[in-house]
Amino acid sequence: MIPAGGMKVRSNDVDFRFRPNSAYAHLTGGADPDAVLVLEPGVGGHQETLFLRPRSPRDTGEFLLDRRYGEFWSGRRPTLAESTALLGIDCAHLDQLGSVLTGTAPTRVLRGEDRIVDALVRPHQDPGADAEFAAALSALRLIKDPWEVEQLQRAVDHTTAGFEDVVRALPAALKHPRGERWIEGVFGLRARAEGNGLGYETIAASGAHACVLHWIRNDGALDPGDLLLLDAGVETDTLYTADITRTLPLSGPARRLPTRPRGAAGGHRRAASRRPVP
Repeated sequence: MIPAGGMKVRSNDVDFRFRPNSAYAHLTGGADPDAVLVLEPGVGGHQETLFLRPRSPRDTGEFLLDRRYGEFWSGRRPTLAESTALLGIDCAHLDQLGSVLTGTAPTRVLRGEDRIVDALVRPHQDPGADAEFAAALSALRLIKDPWEVEQLQRAVDHTTAGFEDVVRALPAALKHPRGERWIEGVFGLRARAEGNGLGYETIAASGAHACVLHWIRNDGALDPGDLLLLDAGVETDTLYTADITRTLPLSGPARRLPTRPRGAAGGHRRAASRRPVP
């Protein structure tokens, strides 16, 4: 059982933007909150069924009253038939998930993603079985087929464009009292316009902030005598991300910088790596 994961509350009736678990996205291509992929052993292999929440019915209160799942609030979801055709996987209503758990066969679960699924399925008789299952799901993503390589290249291309946007925005960022955040916003615009969003929280660090390994507050001013450490990546709509780090001279040409600019961090981070996600 591989759950997509569920929505998480940000504040009151507002949720964080949903992103499915990478293993789920890799195996299904879907991005449905609360969905669960079930692989049942059979003759010659496994039969896969995707349990998800289909389009809101009009004869219940969900359409209008459910602020999280109602179509009036969050938009139209595909019907079961539409999801089956789109994903190429037999789809069933999420309410039927319990029907596959009535037997006694040991079940492996990708745990920690969905509290309801974790509670429904008793731990495997082998204490290490679920951890072994999670490791196997991760290992599946180590080798990329040509389509996946294309998606990674697309993520890199969009990220490169985002870095170019930042360079063009440096004069405006230098004038703002929170220039680091201006940089973050400029890159974030490219990420949302071209893909699903950020692959991870942007690190836009200048001066002493550049020495903090995971500086994501990005609330500092920019000084033309400093360097900017930019660690950022665009995640495509198919959830593959780039991960690029560059050190940029805030004054423009590197020749105009002093030999040892104060508070500068070297370009020792990842140069142009690609995170294997999903």
